[in-house]
Amino acid sequence: MAGVVRRFGERLEVKIGRGGGLDVLKRIDDIPPVEEILRRRGEVPPKDATLKVSAVYGPVYYGPRRKVGCIEGVDEEGDLLRVILWGKKSHWAKLVREGDVILIKGLTLRQEGRVTEYVLHKWSSISLMKRGQVFEKEVLEPSSLKEEGGSYRIRGCLVYLGPHGMNDLTVYLGDAQKVVKVYVSQKFIKRALFKGNYLNKVITLEGLERLEKSTFRTFPWSYMSLTDVKPLSGAKKWYDVRVKEVKLRTGIYCDRCLREVRGGGHECFKEGVGIHVLHEILCRTAEGIDVIIVYPWRILEEVADINEERFKAAFKEGEDLTPVLTYQLEKLAGEEMLMKGRELILGEEGRLLFAEEVKLNG
Repeated sequence: MAGVVRRFGERLEVKIGRGGGLDVLKRIDDIPPVEEILRRRGEVPPKDATLKVSAVYGPVYYGPRRKVGCIEGVDEEGDLLRVILWGKKSHWAKLVREGDVILIKGLTLRQEGRVTEYVLHKWSSISLMKRGQVFEKEVLEPSSLKEEGGSYRIRGCLVYLGPHGMNDLTVYLGDAQKVVKVYVSQKFIKRALFKGNYLNKVITLEGLERLEKSTFRTFPWSYMSLTDVKPLSGAKKWYDVRVKEVKLRTGIYCDRCLREVRGGGHECFKEGVGIHVLHEILCRTAEGIDVIIVYPWRILEEVADINEERFKAAFKEGEDLTPVLTYQLEKLAGEEMLMKGRELILGEEGRLLFAEEVKLNG
């Protein structure tokens, strides 16, 4: 038979056009199942799965109008699945609880990896098989991280906030011994970090994916909360170091769209929208210590005599003062400094000194 399948209301209809026809089959067994037809065409057929839910996130807005949510769970084979809920399907994130056993029909494969991801199509459905006991997923600290396959909830002291690429920020969360690095692209978290003074305060980031042993990233449904836990105290000391090299990275972000901007002609500036400036100063010392300056403006004002207000005003007028700052910082190579801060472990990458105070000799 040759024909065209079209949707009519809630049904599918087959329209036989010119040149089409019908054949009567003697045995219905000769017709392969739809799944087999799809496999022959190189397509992955939709699947059904029974999940014990381990995490639920959202729904949240992704962009101005579209919503997204996420359900994670373990199927009957013991594999961890992530189901992404776009648009109207995101309301399931309000109904499903962690601990529930649910049946999801019509899962469409999105991508395979450490966690296999699926999405729902128009005809997909979710049914409650068993209401689970309400529980709170464990919140981990940098020193207590486990090898998990799904998303993470990590609590730690915000010891550093800096730029990373076009859309991301770099966040370091630490406890008394270790830190983890998180690339933040989620818009609501970025806005909160820009607006609030969270340095040296304890926050929790939920819905993170592990990229490497000590590096994570946010999802569109990730979120941040301020934790009522005392920040890190003590463990700071002075280091007498000789600087071998200094590198500067600058990220300038629009206060409205939160994207990194490269020049004063950004569209939002025409309406008087402000900017956020993040500088990252990385030092390599002769003693082999990698240093991140936590409050970069303090040393930039001392070295280059340029404060944050002057930098912003110049940028919006079309002048980027980053090359001036870079030139002045490079002159510090070979100088001796006193740095006060915390030295913490970042996985296999070694130890990092997060310097909050810097004193230049002379």
